[in-house]
Amino acid sequence: MDLHKPFLHYEVKNWNINQIIEANPQYFLLNIDDKTEGRTNPYRQVKAYFDYVMEKLKEDRYLSKDPKHLGKPRIPVSYGVVFPNIDRLQFMETGLSTIIY
Repeated sequence: MDLHKPFLHYEVKNWNINQIIEANPQYFLLNIDDKTEGRTNPYRQVKAYFDYVMEKLKEDRYLSKDPKHLGKPRIPVSYGVVFPNIDRLQFMETGLSTIIY
């Protein structure tokens, strides 16, 4: 593992703005192939993956031994959600920015 590069986890959703019927901090209601489907909010989903990875890292030798940062990874770690088919204006105007941050 290269200790100079950050670890980033992205949840990529190929949805377009017209597929999203409803969205809140817990779930998204989507129209996919003319069917209504509920899905976990992708931000909650990626956060759960991130928490799992962080727990696994605690078992690994790549954690800091420095008392000020004890038990934390030696590299920057973060997570996020990517909607390649939704532009920034759509993201802001529909209020997605208030539940995906």
